[in-house]
Formats: sequence, structure tokens, C-alpha cells
Amino acid sequence: MSYSKDIALANILHARQVPTRYGKPLGETQLRNMHLAYEEFPEPLKTQLAGRTATHDFNKYWEPVSRISGTT
Repeated sequence: MSYSKDIALANILHARQVPTRYGKPLGETQLRNMHLAYEEFPEPLKTQLAGRTATHDFNKYWEPVSRISGTT
């Protein structure tokens, strides 16, 4: 929900069915600390990024998908 103005305290994922190949589950959930990732950037990259922002706009994804799939 990173595109939401109010970010959730937590997200919960629950797999109802996990595909397998050769008896082993495919994929996995991974969590990342983006604050730590930024701290580890080289200083020239931090300088280049200073003052920039990013906007996650779910509608840019959802509107075309809903037209194709008929989902509302």
C-alpha cells in the first residue's frame, strides 16, 4: 500500500495455495529495510537524489487493469 497517503502499520500476506515445482514451493516473501538501503548508498548518489521525491500512483496501474479484466 505504498501508494496510499496513509501508510499501513503492517501488511499481512497469507498464501492459500503455493505453486510447487519438483516438490519445492516457488517464490518466497522477502522484507527489506529501505532506510538501511539508503544509508548504505555512496555519498555521490545521495547527493544526486537529495530533494527528489517519488509518487506511487495506484490508479496508473488499476485503471487499465480494471478495463481489461472487468474488475471494479
